[in-house]
Amino acid sequence: MPTNVPAILAALKLAIRPNLIVPSITIRDIRQLNFNALKDAGYKGVVFDKDNCVTLPNRDTLIPDLEESWQTCLKTFGKGNVLIVSNSAGTADDPGLLAAESVSHYLGVPVLLHSSPKPSSKCIQSISDYFSSLSSGSVDLKDLAVVGDRLLTDVIMANSMGSLSVWTTGIWEKEATAIREGEKALLSLAKRWKGTIGTEETGFTRNFVLEDPKPSRSDEASLPEKDGSDTWFSVPPLLWRKSKE
Repeated sequence: MPTNVPAILAALKLAIRPNLIVPSITIRDIRQLNFNALKDAGYKGVVFDKDNCVTLPNRDTLIPDLEESWQTCLKTFGKGNVLIVSNSAGTADDPGLLAAESVSHYLGVPVLLHSSPKPSSKCIQSISDYFSSLSSGSVDLKDLAVVGDRLLTDVIMANSMGSLSVWTTGIWEKEATAIREGEKALLSLAKRWKGTIGTEETGFTRNFVLEDPKPSRSDEASLPEKDGSDTWFSVPPLLWRKSKE
């Protein structure tokens, strides 16, 4: 896996802004997310990470246990307002953009094609460009929920955007174990930092969380250890390119 320089820089930034790594909501997986409550509260779109959030790592199909919740999300927000932003599919590490096309096909939603990984400012700008281009109406970053399983990429990016950050802790297939433990250590330090209060601790997001689902493959304890200049978006079944001014 190539080195994610923006994530390393984001980790260093925590010395100044430790609350960047503190999620608004912590859930096991997306079955605990109340999409209707999010819509009622004024959120207009959802950004999802891919690997270990809605698909298995290096797979393109939806995790079967999440089917009902996924369909609820699509029905609530509309397919165009749900975007996959991955650091694998749709990046320079996706030869021919085949993975992006496949993921878009199987999940039925656009996949952001971007040249700079999460949580870079370029990636954030690409997300903003996409949601500003929607024919149904422009969506501000503050009106998005960002859902992912990684603190240094998904959560820090969401908080930098001013969006609702949703951290999924259930691991469907273990990978990057050492990095995940390091992220948790940074989160623990951030929460102990004087004056740092995570929104998850204030209780205002309580209505967005459903009852914890019964243990499944996303129950981490049950699994064995193992270790461009233009902005493009994959919109099934076509590629959409943001026109330059």
